Amino acid sequence: MANEFIIKNGFISKGDSTITGSLNVTAGITGSIEGTATSASYALTASYLLGAIDPFPFSGSAVITGSLTVSGSIVDFGSASAVYLPVETIPLINPVAEYETITASIAANTEYTLPNGLTYVSSSVYEYIEIFANQQRLSYNIDFIPFTTSSIKFTFTVPNGSDLTYKVFRRP
Repeated sequence: MANEFIIKNGFISKGDSTITGSLNVTAGITGSIEGTATSASYALTASYLLGAIDPFPFSGSAVITGSLTVSGSIVDFGSASAVYLPVETIPLINPVAEYETITASIAANTEYTLPNGLTYVSSSVYEYIEIFANQQRLSYNIDFIPFTTSSIKFTFTVPNGSDLTYKVFRRP
């Protein structure tokens, strides 16, 4: 080829160099290149991206499927007038227990009001009440059925003199 110049063992330029055509590098470039690049693939760092949108402050919805570590500050919702939390996400705490020894048998499938004004949340998904008869835990929807938020129906006759314990879990 005419005007071809081949360097076999490396080239060092001690001043500015100008390439007016294209530069084809087959073994990579190490170090840094200054100036403006119109495109880059596999860049380790970049100080500018055309059309980039700053992601912060973020507004909208986000789903975090792993863990989240906050190294700065977080928002305290303590002074908020309302914070929406789906009821399923709030842990069951504040258990309340009531005990009684019944003085008359309770017939099967009869509505029975819980003692001392005890109430619970009736749910087809979560069990918010536990009942024990003579220290044996009864099965929800098998041995007893929720009827109202303050009453149940036993599916068997509870004999006179039985010790009943009711444990209700409540949301804070």
